[in-house]
Amino acid sequence: MDLSLRHLKLVQEVAREGTLTGASKRLFLTQSALSHQLADLERQAGTPVFTRVAKRMVLTEAGRRVLEVAGRTLDEMNRLDSDLRGIARGTMGHIRLTTKCNTAYHWLPSVLPKFKRSYPGIEFTIVPSCGHKAMESVIDGEVDIALTYEEPDPELVDIEPLFEDEQVLIVAPDHPLAEKKFVNAADFADLDLLLYTNEPYRSIIFTRVLSPAGVIPRRVSEVPITEGIVALVAAGVGSAVVTRWSVAPDIRAGRVVPIRITELGLRRQWNALTLKQRVKPQHLIDFIALLVHGPNWIFDERPQQKNRRHAGLMDS
Repeated sequence: MDLSLRHLKLVQEVAREGTLTGASKRLFLTQSALSHQLADLERQAGTPVFTRVAKRMVLTEAGRRVLEVAGRTLDEMNRLDSDLRGIARGTMGHIRLTTKCNTAYHWLPSVLPKFKRSYPGIEFTIVPSCGHKAMESVIDGEVDIALTYEEPDPELVDIEPLFEDEQVLIVAPDHPLAEKKFVNAADFADLDLLLYTNEPYRSIIFTRVLSPAGVIPRRVSEVPITEGIVALVAAGVGSAVVTRWSVAPDIRAGRVVPIRITELGLRRQWNALTLKQRVKPQHLIDFIALLVHGPNWIFDERPQQKNRRHAGLMDS
């Protein structure tokens, strides 16, 4: 069968009006045109869809089945039309986001209320399972935005520089290294190091500092929760490499002491990766503009922004 929406509308309106004349007025078609459409529908169905009782058109069993499907289909098409108009106007949509580092989920919630005030119809979903393949998840269409500090390929994705943050070594206040202004790779050789990841050799402290110097800490343990890391470090059970802003309250409270890693510091440049497309939705552009502030909004870190192109957007 090759039924179309016009067939479904015909059945719906004839059933509602009871006559072809009434239906023709609602559909703005001639009665002759509707008669031809009905004949075509019944030819394809192989059975009558309406039967005449006195002067009214009454649905047959086949007609009732067509009307049942017509109601669902036309309602869904109306919703689709409304949704597409909303997407085109930017009043509805969906942002799916993943991030390379789970600590970003500490500050992301602070961005959402401001965004929702400007775009109440845009839904937001975090997809943590894609974090280990940030760029690939954007290319494969699994997420709309990926936050990462790894070097992306500009041939495959659009890159929006966001902010920098700093990795520091934290130790207990009475630790032998606590008075140092900075540590070098050699200082890690005698440390029991706590890291978020179970793949330490892929972490930034190894790839940029320890592995190039051929240094391996005395012991490396995975502790995937910031609060757990701080508690262990404060108790003198190891040291840790963390993002400075993620433990800022504990630093201010004196529970742990931060030490710069190398004289120049160990910083990460965060970027937002999006799929290359001819026109980006405005809500996606504005959401990325909010991300430029990163954790600075809630942790009073000094902004280290590389791109201020969107500064001032959405200041509501």
